Order: sequence, then C-alpha cells, then structure tokens
Amino acid sequence: MTGTVDLRPLVPAIIVAFTSLVVLLAQAFAGKGKRPPSAALSLMGLGGALAAVWILARGPARGAVLAEAVTADGFSLYFQALLLGIAMVAVLLSPSYLRAQGLDRGEYYALLLMSVVGMLGLVSSIELVSLFVALEIMSVALYAMAGLHRSRMESQEAALKYFVTGAFSSAFLLYGIALLYGVSGSTSLARVELAIGSLSSETAGLAVLGAGMLLVGFGFKIASVPFHMWAPDVYEGAPTTATALMSAGVKAAAFGALLRVFGSALPDLAGDWKPLVAALAAVTMVGGNLGALAQGTLSRRLA
Repeated sequence: MTGTVDLRPLVPAIIVAFTSLVVLLAQAFAGKGKRPPSAALSLMGLGGALAAVWILARGPARGAVLAEAVTADGFSLYFQALLLGIAMVAVLLSPSYLRAQGLDRGEYYALLLMSVVGMLGLVSSIELVSLFVALEIMSVALYAMAGLHRSRMESQEAALKYFVTGAFSSAFLLYGIALLYGVSGSTSLARVELAIGSLSSETAGLAVLGAGMLLVGFGFKIASVPFHMWAPDVYEGAPTTATALMSAGVKAAAFGALLRVFGSALPDLAGDWKPLVAALAAVTMVGGNLGALAQGTLSRRLA
C-alpha cells in the first residue's frame, strides 16, 4: 500500500451516490399527493457523472489510483461511460411505465442509482475485496428492485430467487478470492499476478481452483449457461425497466470485472481458464438459442 489518497477515480460513483440520497430526500420532503422530480434528478446526476468520466479521461487524472484499490484507467472509464449510458436509458424508460404500474416512487430511482454505484465500482476495482464490495452494493439494490411490485406474486418470487442465487454466486466468488489470497498473500490484482508467476506446481492447483471459483461467480452474474437458471423467472417477475437495467448493465459490469480480473491477475493461468471460458461461451450461445427457440415454441402452443 502506498497510502496515497486520490479520490478522483471515485468521483463518478460519488456523484451518483449523492444523487441517490438527494432523490430519497426529495421523496421524503415532497408534499402529500405531490411527486418529486425523481427521474429528472436521476438524469442530472447520471449526466454529471458522465461529464466527470469525460473530464477524467481527458485530464491528468487518467490512470489515477486510489490506494491500489480503484483506478481511473482507460478500461474502467470506457465501461463507466457505457454503464452510465445504459442507466440513463433505463431512467428515460421508467416514468411512463412506473405510472402505468402504480410504482412511481422515489425509492425506485434511488435503488437504480445505488446499483449503478456498484457497477461503477465493479469495473474500476483493481483489488479483489473492493471488487466484492462493489458487487454486493450492486446486487443488494437489484434484489430490492426485482421485488418492487409488491402486489404481484411473480415479482416477490423474482426477488427471492435473485437473492438466493445471488448469495450462492457471491459465496463462490468469495471462496475464489480466499484461495487466491491464500496462495499470493494479497488481494491486489497486480500482486496476485506476481505471486502466481512464481508458484510451485504443488500450490498452482489452488490458484487454478480459485480461478475456477471466480469464473463460476462471474458466470452467475452474466447468466451464462449453466449458471443462468435464475434469469427467466427474475426477468419476467421484475419491473420491465429493472429487467432492462439487469439484462444490459449488470452483464456489462460483470464482463468488465471478469476481463479485469482474469486479464490482469491470472494471465499465467490462461492455459487452464481459457478452455473453460471458451466452453462456457459456446454452451451459452448454443444452449441459449435452443432454450429461446423451445420457449417460443411452447408459448405459441399454449396460446
């Protein structure tokens, strides 16, 4: 640890988190029967965060690191801009849908913004514990969003299934982090890479097992086959705009974190994890298409 405190890599996430608090306060202090401008406030905050990403990318803060935990390099800034754009689209789609469903409440936008905070941290973390914390910030907000339609049984089922499978995947991820820490003595991606490069054949197996656990954890978040069993029920039961955010934003954030971890910390184990990633990709493309075709055929027959 260098002990350097440079908060610039966190500025976009700080803006979004502060906006989430403003949205909650606006809801709390709105008069009876009045709707606060939650969507407009959310768009302003997301726009401000996007401007901060642009300033970081163009200014001297590009590549800045906060205590070897969070960085503002080109990789993270690209994904942050992508995630903020996805979130802005989700907010633009939300007002009319929420009014039609009777869900036009400020907590929806606050949860959406807090999930974005987790996504931004997920793609900018260069340390495994920070990555796990960001993942949980994102996930907990999405669990609540999935069950926001309290009068629908499908929405409650979606929230419960998402919570159970999310906790399951987090356990795999945390176990993988623990194994990598055990063989390297650090949770910093750079230090893990250095340690793995000098491992003996006896301890390399633990590192491979840790990489496999991480791959399972990320596989749940990106809904790759065979870790996709939660997706159909959750996507169907959650509010449609929340499903849009989950299907695009969560996957983008999880892919960004997966690329960061495996590309930065585990390149020396590429011969072990690349075949697994290739197999998951092939099975997901083939199995996903076959599953969608079978579901469409069943729906037409039932209709």
